[in-house]
Amino acid sequence: MKKILLATAIIGILIFTSFATIPSAANKFTLTDKFVEYIKTTTNPYEFGLREDVRFYPYSTPNGRKIGYRQAVTDKKYYSQGWPKEDAQTQLRKDLENTLRELRKYLAKEYPAHHFDSLTRKSQEILLDYAYSEGVKNLKPQFYKTVIKQNWDKLFNTFMYVRWKEKGWPDTIANKAFADRWLYAETRKGPWQRK
Repeated sequence: MKKILLATAIIGILIFTSFATIPSAANKFTLTDKFVEYIKTTTNPYEFGLREDVRFYPYSTPNGRKIGYRQAVTDKKYYSQGWPKEDAQTQLRKDLENTLRELRKYLAKEYPAHHFDSLTRKSQEILLDYAYSEGVKNLKPQFYKTVIKQNWDKLFNTFMYVRWKEKGWPDTIANKAFADRWLYAETRKGPWQRK
């Protein structure tokens, strides 16, 4: 009887610990239309290159010619025929999903105690936003740790949410969109806010 009780206890402990290591499904990140719309504001809020035929044509940036939502020009025909806006939006969503997969793998490897889907929605969105614009492996470990721990004062005051373009210029568009969404939004919640 003691052996049966001991075996039952061991099995119970194994089952409990296996469930304890599975990330919470309550925070399972889904790519919402609202988040995709936000990413558009970090990449091309004025829809540069969009013409009356509802097609994007390549436009100049400090990082070279881009199209759509700051995407690489992958086909020379886009210079003459353009790229349908709908296709640019579809590709943006695919690119975000690819970044999300890469980010999940990276966190599982580098921060195994902090699975992506166990983080708050705010942490998930900030990490995906930056991973998409900067590259998953280009973000500094201190940035990851700060967002994972939700130390927003440190994020805003130390990292100052600033993204940089090549040649040392701040990425004004991405930084403004981020500030509007996360930093200034908090200060707009007072009674002085106009409806």
